Amino acid sequence: MLKENLWKKGGRIGMRKKTVITKFIILSLNLLVLSMFLSACETQEYAVMGDSILAPEPTGPGAPPKKKTIFDGLGEPLKAAKATASSRSSLATGEAGKGPGPEMTIDGIGGSRWSTAYADGEWLLLDLGATKKIKAIILDWEVACPRKLKVLVSVDNANWTEVYSGGGRPGKKRIDFPPTDARYVKLDLIKRATGWGFSLWEIKIYE
Repeated sequence: MLKENLWKKGGRIGMRKKTVITKFIILSLNLLVLSMFLSACETQEYAVMGDSILAPEPTGPGAPPKKKTIFDGLGEPLKAAKATASSRSSLATGEAGKGPGPEMTIDGIGGSRWSTAYADGEWLLLDLGATKKIKAIILDWEVACPRKLKVLVSVDNANWTEVYSGGGRPGKKRIDFPPTDARYVKLDLIKRATGWGFSLWEIKIYE
């Protein structure tokens, strides 16, 4: 009877040892994985875009090609000296009033915008202050974008050359064209895409 009790007790102790050893092994593996993860984080660089954290793109042989951006091949945008427009809207009614003006499109602040009266046939005119040889424009439209527009350039504000004719869309749109002498850049906003007017966050012009 005593031997039987000792055997049972010894069996229970053996099982407990096995359980402790198993837990210890699992804990060690978890610590190893955590250590490897922290080590990778310490040596990895991340880029922050908005509220998202993006891991860097892989490089070297076999790596996928780098994703192109709307700004590829462009330097710093030109600074326009003046912006005028056909109208500005009052945000409450859409009638011509004291709403956001065209200067908002060249202030370098992405959160400010120009908006027009609720009508087709509006325009925006930028004066660069001197003649430049420009090759690209980036327009950043709000939802109230044009269905049809033209981009015109001029050296004297009298004789115009059309460098683009087409549609717009909400967000950033890049327009490339052959390098052209221009002091004045005009957006001829022919047709609206919505029931509102036209609304532009920013316009950037590049040599």
